[in-house]
Amino acid sequence: LLASSVQTALRRQTLPDCDFADPAAVLAALDETFPMDAVHDKFFTVWYGVYDVTTRTLRSAAAGHHPALAFFPGESTPREIGSRGLMIGITRGRRAEVTRDQLPPGTRLC
Repeated sequence: LLASSVQTALRRQTLPDCDFADPAAVLAALDETFPMDAVHDKFFTVWYGVYDVTTRTLRSAAAGHHPALAFFPGESTPREIGSRGLMIGITRGRRAEVTRDQLPPGTRLC
């Protein structure tokens, strides 16, 4: 049920006072909305990214989840892009590290 609630909050963009274009703001809002003590001592991990098609820039942040993997054109080995951080629910009031990555045409994200 926790995963379903989180998925709904993200898809419907219902986190209070949250700028969904800012990955750090989204993770902070998730921390405030789903603290462990309010959800039966459960936590979760998440990777959240915002892609700008005009500049081909991906801004992302992670909370306990591994960074995304990107296969860049002409490379056979994926590269990690993004950051790592503490999972959602255990800490309030933190600011997640947001990374910016340029994704050239043909980049595949996993």
